[in-house]
Amino acid sequence: MSFKASGHDSYTVNALNRFATLLFVNQELITSVSHPEWLYSGLENGLDAIFDKITSIFKFKTKDEIALTEQYMFTQLYVVLWQYKDLVGYYTKHKDPFNLKHN
Repeated sequence: MSFKASGHDSYTVNALNRFATLLFVNQELITSVSHPEWLYSGLENGLDAIFDKITSIFKFKTKDEIALTEQYMFTQLYVVLWQYKDLVGYYTKHKDPFNLKHN
């Protein structure tokens, strides 16, 4: 899996890329198991939406804009991580996204 943020503010883009890398690497190390692509895709798609909006819409020029960005990031990352937690729970229980029988 790979992720690459893009946008006008190089500092923000670098921070987002580092955050994504840290998140993915830590998940791999914590589980010590290679998860299927569909599981990572759920997290990656959520992060893509956040990073695209942050790097294309927010300008980071005033304190109010910075505060709005931080609030947006906090709430949206919470939602994305909560959804990812649910995907991990589903994967742990079923091991196969197409097998709906309980193990």
